[in-house]
Formats: sequence, structure tokens, C-alpha cells
Amino acid sequence: MSLSDLPPDILLNVCLFLPIYVLKDFYDHLPIGKWKILVEKSLFQNVFYGPALQGEYRYNITLEELMQFAKGELTTRIRSLHLFLQDHLFEAPCIDAFLAFAKKYPDFLSLIPSIKYFGNVSPFQKYSRTVSIRNVVWCVFFNNDSVLLDLIPPKLVKLYVSCDTFDLSFDFPVTLKKLSVRCISNMGRLNLPPNLEDLKCDSAEQIWEEFPITLKELTLVRNMTPFAYTFPENLTNLTIDVVLSINLTEIVFPLRLQRLCFSNIFRKLTFVGEITFPVTLEVLEITDCVISCLSDFKFPMALQKLNLNDSLLTSLDNVDFPLLKYLNISAEISRDRITSMRKAQLPWTLETLIATGQPIEDWSKTILPDNLKTMDIMVAESNNLPYPPCLEVLKVVFKSHRANFRDLSLPYSLVDLSLENGECLLFHWNLPNLKKLSVSQFYGEIHIPRTVTDLYLRGPHQRPFYRLKLPFGLESVNLSFLAKRYPGTLGAISISKYTNNKEVQWPPRLRWLEINSNDLIDRALLKLPPPSVRFLRGTNIRD
Repeated sequence: MSLSDLPPDILLNVCLFLPIYVLKDFYDHLPIGKWKILVEKSLFQNVFYGPALQGEYRYNITLEELMQFAKGELTTRIRSLHLFLQDHLFEAPCIDAFLAFAKKYPDFLSLIPSIKYFGNVSPFQKYSRTVSIRNVVWCVFFNNDSVLLDLIPPKLVKLYVSCDTFDLSFDFPVTLKKLSVRCISNMGRLNLPPNLEDLKCDSAEQIWEEFPITLKELTLVRNMTPFAYTFPENLTNLTIDVVLSINLTEIVFPLRLQRLCFSNIFRKLTFVGEITFPVTLEVLEITDCVISCLSDFKFPMALQKLNLNDSLLTSLDNVDFPLLKYLNISAEISRDRITSMRKAQLPWTLETLIATGQPIEDWSKTILPDNLKTMDIMVAESNNLPYPPCLEVLKVVFKSHRANFRDLSLPYSLVDLSLENGECLLFHWNLPNLKKLSVSQFYGEIHIPRTVTDLYLRGPHQRPFYRLKLPFGLESVNLSFLAKRYPGTLGAISISKYTNNKEVQWPPRLRWLEINSNDLIDRALLKLPPPSVRFLRGTNIRD
């Protein structure tokens, strides 16, 4: 039974779960008829134009296909078009070609219900001269462009902008719900739109002291002025990043606050136990801050997620945690580390534990909750590690290369496994559910389970990669060196140390290729499969 034998409603549901490149291949091989129209609708309703982005779930439409729609040769209505016209990602001729298309078919573009723009201001200026921008609902401007605010679309919902100065007499459209602005000028005199729900402000000078009552999310970055703000009652998310003059004990938090994030607060937080948090708080992040003790911390009872990345913590002894689901105690930069967890009383509800960079020496004596599904740890040896029965995601960094991966006795439940530093002899992992495998800085040869669809391998020697047997079913690989053969299911390949002294048989469905080499590479000599790779990037590639 083929997909085309399915009832229409079931076929459309199947299309929702197929990878984009598989759906496109299926569409290309369907005969003209009702089934092709159904798949066309699923493929082209929500598309983007620009450089291919790995992991992008929308179809990367070509200029030729846009012309087919504009001429009526393809009849499905495009309902949403994302335009990525950023010069450092997209070649200038491709941007110019799209602008020429826009000039020729302005009516077609103006009738698309939703257009979301990402890129530089200059292409958008040229676009707006020939095409109505009343259907543009997002504008994300990059590269510190000097923004001409008279070009802001009248029905804009989301605006990201970075500039030196603002026209303080400017009025934002009343439709604007989300605003992110990075500016060095005085923002406090600029009128915010009345229906704003999400605001991010990165400014070293005076900003607003009051905000619209509709505001639900607020992010303040790099603000050096005295901290004296009145927060709206409906605020649910608050982020304060790189703020110098702040005393957290004096802040009156909104009663409905659910997510609170502090980052790079340079004032010492030894008084953190004196802070009164809202009882509704579910997420608390205190990262890159001077906090060294949690024993007097008064946790809100509703708290589910606690992130203490790069604090000065050296112990979790005598900490009375609430019923958390997520705990991050990683120390990637901090010099102060936790070396023991045996006395830590982790809540039984915990599902995620992140302890990256913590040189904990007694994992074998640490009681881990049975509910734990994700764990990220650093260890000295590969044996005697505890694994909760329901673990699905595991990342282990070994302190030295002495560890042997086959001694790990990994749980069958793993779906995502990441290992760093160690010796890998040929052995069967016995992981029937594994989909994602990442192994870095390994020595020896490695066997890849046939269930894996996403593979990341980094090693110092070329020989293990050339002998590598990649299983059929792989969709994406990221390797240090070229492999000898690639399965036909591969859609994305990345090689960090490419050498052009070997002829490569690329898989027929390849859509993304990233290669980095010390040698100059001629694109024609790569012998890429038809249809050509949608996105090729890397170093030392020439046409």
C-alpha cells in the first residue's frame, strides 16, 4: 500500500509528520491529480525564501516556484511567507533576483495573507517601493541598520530593531504586540504601543519607568540607570540582565509572575534569602551571579524549574528544594565547584538534572530520583554510574581519555546519548530506542546503532571515520572526516576537516552540505547529486 492509496484526511495528517525533503520527493513523483494537489497544499502553505536553514520545518521555496505561483501554474494559496534577506547569509545576486521578482509580481506578494521579514533594512526599503507592506506582520532587522521608522508596516505585530537613535515623535502601530529594541539613545520618551504584550529593551540610558498594562513579558538588558520601575500587574515573565544599580530586596514583583530570570547581576546576592518571591513563580533563573549558598533560600512552593548556572555554589547540603522538575547547577565558567552530591536531597519529581562542568566525585553514592529523564554530568570513571530507570537523554563528559564507553551499562530507555572523552572499541550499544548519538574526542572505532537518525562524531584521527559504517535511516550527520559511504536517506552532511583527495558518492537526497577545508575546493569537482544541494557552505569553496 502506497501513501497515495490513503484517504485524503489521513494523507494530510501523514504529510504533517514527514520531513520536508521527503515530502518534496513524494510530491515530485506524484502524477498530476487530486493527490498531488493535496500534498502541494501541505508543502506550500507555509514557506520561506532565503538560504537553506538546517532544521527549518518550512519548505525552502525557490524563485522558480514562486514564479509558478505568481503565473497561476501552481494553484495552492501561499498563506505565510518568511523572507530571509540578510546579506551575510544570502548572496547578493539571490537578494537582487528576489527584488526583481517582487517588482514584476507585486500583486501576487501583496495578496499573501502573512509575510514575515528577516534581514537588512536596505532590501526591505527597495521591496516597499514596489509592493504593499500592509500584509507584513513581522520585521526583524539585523546588523545595526539605521531604521527608517516611516517604513514600519501599519499592521505589524512583531518588531526587532537595532539602531543608534530613535525618532522620539514616532508612534508605533497599535497592532504591535512584540517589540525588541537595542538603542543607545534615551528610550524613556518614546511612546510604547498601548497593546504591547512582549518588550525587550537593550539600552544603557534612561528607559521607561512605567509600561503598558497589557504587558506580559519584559526583558531589560544592559541598563545602568537607577532601577525604579513599576511593573504592570499582568506581567508573567521578567528578565533582568546586566543591570548594575539594583537591589533585589526592594523590588515589588507582580503577583502573577510565573518566570523570573536574573543574569549578570554584579551586586553580591548573599541576601538572596531575604527576597520575597511571588507564590505563583514557576521558573527561577539566577545565572552568572554572585550567589554562594541556598540553605536560607525561601523557594516559592509552585517552583518547577530552577537554573543556577555559573553561580559560586560549592554544596547542595541542607537545601530544602520544592517539587522541582528541572534543576541546572552547571559551572562552565565559575571557578567554584561542587565536588559532592551524596548528601543532596533532590526532589522525587525531578525530571532534568544539568550539572555540566561540576567535578562531582561521588555519583555512585548519590540518590537520583526515579523520574529523572534527562541528565548531564561530568565523571572520572565509566563504571559504577547510577542510571534512573526512565532516563531518555544522557550526556556524560569524562575527565580523561582513560574511560571505556563499553563499561557504561547504559539504560535501554535512552533516546539521546552524548559522550565526550574516552576510548570506543567496536561493541553493540544495546540501545533499541536510540535516535540521536553524539560522541566527541573519542579514540578507536565505533559502531553506530541502526536506530540512529542524527549522528555527531568528533575525533582526532581519520581512520575510524573512513571505516565507519553508517546505517540506512540516518537523516543528518556531522563528522570530523569524510566517511567512505553514505546511506541514501541522508539529507544533511557536515564535515569539519574535509579533504578533496577522495571522490565522494553523495547520497541522492542530500539537501544541506557544509564542508570546511584547508584546501581550496572547486564546487564543480564536488559532483553534487541532482537536484542540486539547496545549501552549500563552508570555508575555501569557490564556484
